[in-house]
Amino acid sequence: MRNRSQTLPTPPDFHSKFYLNKTIKDVLLLFLLAFIPGQVLAQKDGVIQLKWQEVQIQEDGKSRIHFEGSHFLLEYTTLPYYHIKFNTSLLNINISQPVYVPLTNDEQKAVTEKLAGTPEIKIIESYERKVPVSLVYILPFRSNPTTGVPEKLISFSLAPVQNSGFNSAAKFKNTQGFASNSVLASGDWYRIGVTRDGIYKVSFDDLVDIGIDPSSISFASIRLFGNGGGPLPLLNSAPRKDDLQECAIETIDENQDGQFNNNDYFLFYGQDPTRWTYNFTEKQFIHNKNNFTDTTYYFLTTNVPGNPKRIQTTQSLPALGNEPLVSSFTDFSYHEEDERNFIKSGREWYGEIFDVILNQKFNFSFPNLIAGTAKLKSRCCQDFYLFPSTSRFVVSVNNSTVLTHTISNVGISYTDDFARTSALNAIFNATSSDLTLDYTFQPYNAASTGWLDYIAINATRGLSMTEMNSSSVILTLTISRATGDMWLEMQKMI
Repeated sequence: MRNRSQTLPTPPDFHSKFYLNKTIKDVLLLFLLAFIPGQVLAQKDGVIQLKWQEVQIQEDGKSRIHFEGSHFLLEYTTLPYYHIKFNTSLLNINISQPVYVPLTNDEQKAVTEKLAGTPEIKIIESYERKVPVSLVYILPFRSNPTTGVPEKLISFSLAPVQNSGFNSAAKFKNTQGFASNSVLASGDWYRIGVTRDGIYKVSFDDLVDIGIDPSSISFASIRLFGNGGGPLPLLNSAPRKDDLQECAIETIDENQDGQFNNNDYFLFYGQDPTRWTYNFTEKQFIHNKNNFTDTTYYFLTTNVPGNPKRIQTTQSLPALGNEPLVSSFTDFSYHEEDERNFIKSGREWYGEIFDVILNQKFNFSFPNLIAGTAKLKSRCCQDFYLFPSTSRFVVSVNNSTVLTHTISNVGISYTDDFARTSALNAIFNATSSDLTLDYTFQPYNAASTGWLDYIAINATRGLSMTEMNSSSVILTLTISRATGDMWLEMQKMI
């Protein structure tokens, strides 16, 4: 197998950054899963009692519900789990003698997720020192099947069902369905790196630059593989693809001869390594930065047998005549620099420092911004130790103050946090396409130091092809709804 990669200039008609990298170092990431023995709460006659505590108000203003010994799996939910370890392999575990009580008003405000009719149970199986173990996580909530009222468990018993024939490696392999070998095991491969969401063009000259003779290949032999952007799940138990998946591409064969000639090219959709998801609680898009790379890679081959995957044409649905016209959309952008890690460990990195220079500005641009409300999410930290004391970050947008981070001191014990953070949301009135965010740090005294973690903004823009000139394509987006289904129809006008 031969692997090659090389830097390519950005095609002039695509503004997204696109390159084939020939100098980027390969980074090997070793992920280790360490199981920490779970806390087994005191039981009376085999009955587990959960001692629920008062709702906590966190620094970001959000409420958190918890009980003594609760465990949090933030990969799944912000709600607490009951955690217990069994020194054997479990086939299943059942909850018996459950006692539920309704959530208080304060607790209901803290529970924003939709609850199932029964408590959720997760079982993670592994070995510790060659002995099979099972880690059990129980989400002690339910929505009452009769009344729909959210409830919490206060006591219950567990009835584990042991799996005497457990084989960790074999069971995991069977359930996950691993590929027998990687698609990269044979053939010649060329790596393509992208740093933004967008449609990317690979031309005749691009192939020549990375060492492919386009005249010697046919369109039918071109295949592209990759798993898109975003970080891998933190939990080993979370589902993931175990090999590269083939990506559909659009081939443009100008003279329809099946060969890759001078004016031919192909297109594919590439993803930014940072992904955005909609948070229904905050009603805004939240970014999830990839801490391990700033580039998403795709892999090109021309000599691996198989059926090449191509973008398919789908027949549009007939118009109903009363479809609403969509002329705007929510755009989002963020600023986050990973410049320093306080304890030289972990995934927490911070950006700009505020010590000698206490004021810094950050610029955002939203072309064709529609004036109205925009949403800001901001996170900062400070590390002052004098008790009691507070420092502040005052944040303004285009000279109008929109929020203030008030951050208290940290403790002096070696087990205390190195710095204390503050994450806040704000809604402000956006009137200009160009937004200047001014961060001013107001330290308790000269020994206080502050840092910026990130800034994220959601704003509304007009649906307009701002990246193209007036003689280019104009698109009209229509959204229709019928019997609960939604579809998109794109109409092109030249």
